[in-house]
Parts: sequence; structure tokens; C-alpha cells
Amino acid sequence: MFGMVEPAVATDFIETSCQATHYPSLCVECLSSYASTIQQSDQQLAQAALSVSLARARSAATFVSSMAKASGIKPTESQAVQDCIVNMGDTVNQLRRSIQEIGNMGKVAGQDFVWHVNNVQTWVSAALTDDNTCTDGFASLAMDGNVKTAINNRVINKFFFINDKKGRGLKLCFLLEIWVSSLSIYANKIQTSPRLLASTALNVTLSATRSSSVIMKKLSKSQGLSPREAAAMLDCVEEIGNSVDELKRSIEEMNYSGGPNFELQMSDIQTWVSAALTDDDTCMDGFAGNAMNGKIKSTVRSYIVKVAHLTSNALALINNYAGKQTTTP
Repeated sequence: MFGMVEPAVATDFIETSCQATHYPSLCVECLSSYASTIQQSDQQLAQAALSVSLARARSAATFVSSMAKASGIKPTESQAVQDCIVNMGDTVNQLRRSIQEIGNMGKVAGQDFVWHVNNVQTWVSAALTDDNTCTDGFASLAMDGNVKTAINNRVINKFFFINDKKGRGLKLCFLLEIWVSSLSIYANKIQTSPRLLASTALNVTLSATRSSSVIMKKLSKSQGLSPREAAAMLDCVEEIGNSVDELKRSIEEMNYSGGPNFELQMSDIQTWVSAALTDDDTCMDGFAGNAMNGKIKSTVRSYIVKVAHLTSNALALINNYAGKQTTTP
């Protein structure tokens, strides 16, 4: 058939992509049956990977639900299991939405494509956060070893191919390429300019941070928040507001960078973007601990993790630009 590659070529593509994972052999084993569909398409590979993850998430959710009925578990363990059931249910929903969204991405381009990509990134990040929240609930030494081990094995194992070896998440098949995709529509403007690349990265980051700031303000007005959750939300609104301000200052300074004050200007920009990243981390830190509502925590972290990743990448591009300029003879 026209456009189809040889099966061996498609399999090689999968094997190469799976090298980015913690368990490449298991990744290949689970995805190789999709070779005829995947071909050499990053999008199809991502969709297949998420489909396998969804199947495993559903299986894990069923298993965790069965643990809630186990006899002899302590009250603290029972509560952790109940929280985990909620987290796993959210994971299933987020992966299902992500698969649907990826399926629509071949029909769009430009800003619409970025919108769909951002949705997938947010939902899959939220799914990973839900899993971490579930396993965090069993971190205490007071938890029964058998229950803890059983939960951890089921929940952690299902995402074997989503996290890369450096723990930055979603390197396999397309999703770590989201950052490149979010900038690719500006390729004609950027050309080969490190300055324009860094400036564009800052603008993309600012846009995402503003959107998250709006969400945080809405969440802070949610009904039924405990005093601790309400306080954490208000702190988060303030932190993300500060992050928006720092990114705006950075963009304004970047627009005037150059000349004899270049190093001082870049130092200011690096300081402000680093502060924005610290603000993101401070917001997430406010929701640490099992006393926080699992759903609120997962929602906040899904948005802020995305913003933190964008901010971190922008900072790396700024450092790259500053380094190239200062070393140019």
C-alpha cells in the first residue's frame, strides 16, 4: 500500500523510541503489535502508548478498588486506598481525554494545534500527578508493607514508557516534543536567532502562566475548601501572580537587550525567570501532605507542573543565548 513502510522499519522506529524509557524491552513488547498502525508517526506512537497506558490504568484502578475491601487494613491505610481510588479514576479520565485529543490533532495546525497539544500535556501531566499522589499516600512507615508494595507495583508499572530515564517525563513518542511544537509555529520569525528563540519561549511561558493564574483564582473560590486548602490556594494565587509579573519584566528587558549593558540585562532576566520558577515550586509545595484534598491538589499541580516545565525550558534557552553572546569574540 502506498505510504506504508516495511514492518521491520516500523519496528525499528518503535525500538529506537523505546530506548528513552526505563524499561525499553517491555515498551517494545507492548507497542510492537501496533507497528502497522504506528509506521514512523510520532502522533500514532503517542496514541498507541497512551492506549496501552489507559488499559493499564483501568486495570490498576480495578485492583486498587479491590484493595479497599481487603480485611485487616488499618484506618490510615483504608483512607489512603480511598484517596488512591479517586486518583486512579481521575487518571483514567485524563488519559481517555488525551487519546481523543491526539486523534484530533492531525486535522489542525498553527495556534489550534498548540491548543490541542497543551491540552494533552496538561491532562497527561495531571495523570502522572494523580499517580504520584496515590503512591505518596503510602509513603509513611506506618503503612503495611504488603499493601504499600502491591499499590506501588500496580500504579508505578503502568507508566513504564511515559517517564524517561532522567525523570523529566513524557520523552517517549511526541509529548516531550510539545515544547518544540509550541515554538514551531514561530519558526519563520525565529529563524536561527537564539535571542528570538529565548524571547518567544518567554512569551509562550507567559501565556500559559496567565492562563494558570486565571484557573488558580477560580479554584480559590471553590466551595468546601478546608482552612488549610483555602490558605494554600490564596498563597498559590499570589505566587503565580508574581510569576506573571516576573515573566513580563523579563520579556520587556529582553526586548531591549544588547549593547554595553548586555550582561547586566541578562543577569536580571535570569534572576526574574528563576524567581518565577521558584514561585511555581512554592505554589506546589503548599499542597504537600495527605491532609490536602486529592482533587484540588491534582488539579493545581497539573497546571503548575506544566508552567514550571515551560519556565524551566525558557530559562535554559535564555542561558544558552546569554552564553553565546558573552563568548562571542
